[in-house]
Amino acid sequence: MGKKMPVRERLSLISKYNGIEKQARKELPQLFKVATKVATKGLGGIEKML
Repeated sequence: MGKKMPVRERLSLISKYNGIEKQARKELPQLFKVATKVATKGLGGIEKML
């Protein structure tokens, strides 16, 4: 391992990560809904083809 990361850099990384995490928590339910819709539509389409 190289030198330890400066505390300031580490803190900024942590805060950046926390921001991304909050954003993801907001957007994930929406993405999940869309994904399930697409998945069910896709399955329906496949069933029609068979």
